[in-house]
Amino acid sequence: MSTMDGTVFPYYTVVETTHPYSFDSQGLIMSQTVQGPSDLVEGFVITFTLETYLGQYIFLILYDSSEKNTFITYFENDFPGTTLPAMTIPLSSFYIELRSFYFVENQYGFKMTCYPIARHSATPVIIEGNSAATGGGIAMDYTNNFAVLLNTVLSSNQATGTAGGGAYFRNMNTGPSLTAVTFDSNSAVDGGGGAWFSTSHFGLQLANCTFSNNIVSNYGRGGALLFSNDNGDGMLTSGNEVAVTSSIFTANKAGVGGALFLSISNVVTVQTSVFSANEASIGDGGAILMDELNQITLQESVVEGNFATVNGGGLVAIATNKLFITNSTFTGNTANGTGGALSLSGGSLGTITGHVYIIDNSASLNGGGVAIINSPLLALVPPAAYMHLCSNHASRGSALFITGLVESTNSVTNVTFADNSASVGGTVFWLADSSMSSPPPGVTVSDPSVGVQWGSNAAAYGPRVATQAVGLSGPDTVPIQTYNAPLSPPLEITIYDYYDQFVPINATTTVSASVAVPVLQHTACTSYPYLSGSDLTGAGVGMESGYARFAALSAVCSPGGWMDVMFTAAVGDVVGTGVQSQQSQSQSQSYSVSNSTRLEFRACIAGEVQTDGQCVPCADGSYNLEALVPCDSCFDNVGIDHCNADQLVLREGFW
Repeated sequence: MSTMDGTVFPYYTVVETTHPYSFDSQGLIMSQTVQGPSDLVEGFVITFTLETYLGQYIFLILYDSSEKNTFITYFENDFPGTTLPAMTIPLSSFYIELRSFYFVENQYGFKMTCYPIARHSATPVIIEGNSAATGGGIAMDYTNNFAVLLNTVLSSNQATGTAGGGAYFRNMNTGPSLTAVTFDSNSAVDGGGGAWFSTSHFGLQLANCTFSNNIVSNYGRGGALLFSNDNGDGMLTSGNEVAVTSSIFTANKAGVGGALFLSISNVVTVQTSVFSANEASIGDGGAILMDELNQITLQESVVEGNFATVNGGGLVAIATNKLFITNSTFTGNTANGTGGALSLSGGSLGTITGHVYIIDNSASLNGGGVAIINSPLLALVPPAAYMHLCSNHASRGSALFITGLVESTNSVTNVTFADNSASVGGTVFWLADSSMSSPPPGVTVSDPSVGVQWGSNAAAYGPRVATQAVGLSGPDTVPIQTYNAPLSPPLEITIYDYYDQFVPINATTTVSASVAVPVLQHTACTSYPYLSGSDLTGAGVGMESGYARFAALSAVCSPGGWMDVMFTAAVGDVVGTGVQSQQSQSQSQSYSVSNSTRLEFRACIAGEVQTDGQCVPCADGSYNLEALVPCDSCFDNVGIDHCNADQLVLREGFW
């Protein structure tokens, strides 16, 4: 059997094989009990160091203290701290065995280091009130592998130059482990008010940590945590796997990414954790911002009461990110722009497993619950995946807002929409434009929708599904009885969405009128057609609750002719596109919709004569009894007492 060396507890325990190692007849290379005082220790963080490749068919077994119940098994060289992250064992004592499958000796060995996790009742190490340009409380730079921080409080430290108010880990810090660590009221200028992990933080584990009241000023990133990939030489690295377990992020603040900012190529798993009351004071991501090519998994976690000045009150994914959500809740989050709980853009993909609750979130513009912008629909993994979108609020898309949908096999299904309210339109709202000319799969106003449960939702129009205004509606034809006089009754123009739902737009939208062009194709007038009247001045007639009334519009055309009038709405009360950027504001983009109405001018009748292309009544004292015949004088006929137009009053005796 190999000999082992162990240091004295409570500092740490080292278990090490000899060189070369040997084994007994059962293939046992080594065994060891790791024991900590239960009143002081609640678990261990374990890392391994392999001298070199340990050999195939080697496996490691960890048992509880009874040496009967297997806690976990590792095969070959996939040991914590080597190819796997450091491991946390929630036991104050355990038993370890290393065995060989095929009894092949190897000249190399390994070393296992067991770091104790102090019980919360134990007195923590306090690092408080320090300042430095980078890493106000702790700074570790270059190849500080498997650093372990336990039962420590970092409070009121400052990074006055760049980032890492409480702590800074940079370059090749493989497998760091932070357990029962509190970051409180630390601050930084550029990013990571609590901590900054920069480049090659593979295997980082955060367990039972608290990040509270940490701040990054100005446009800085990540009030609690910043994960970046720039190694300082302009190079980017990948493979930065991070595990966050049973941790709390509360009341942190940054310009973007109020609690957590992921720059590029980070893989983060968050389990049984809470993000609450964090704030993005200038831009996106009240709790979490994923910039580009990141992946985050949220399991059994809560994102609650966070605020973004622009988009993504709970979480925003900006470009080509992957988001996996399992049995988690987003509630009470707010965005002044788009996506109260979630905002996914730039090809970012969200996947739902288990039951996910998105409840009582709000956005000032679009997507009180979820906004999907130039990205695929959320994927729900069968059979148990289900999404509850309830009691969310926004101007448009109180529960779900979609624009620029990226094609996928996903559809809107396994979802309940209930008690959501939109001050303008749609529990589900999609932007109908050149990039998206048909409804998203699974989105329908019919009842029932397959896989969709509709509760009682409210909206100014489209209580279930709506789009922006896509067209104008007015009469196809209007007969003109009186030439060169205001239309009577006034002509009314309304506006509607993709589903022909009336849109109650107000004065921010104006409607103008003009003779359709080219004129020769849209008129049948012998004289030049034209419009006049005060309704043509300025930008046109303002919409009032979805109606534009043309009460001061006159039209001129030749008798019996017609003209097409084009009514065009310059829609000002429109949907912002919601395009994401770290400091962007969602800008409303105006657009126009049109509709034509044919004005049909009556022909001249008896008592009228055509003059200058119009039907004009015969002057007093003249008449005709057939249209377009010259008017005759009454006074030239001895039998007529008086006349007007086509009316004759005969003298007595001439009846």
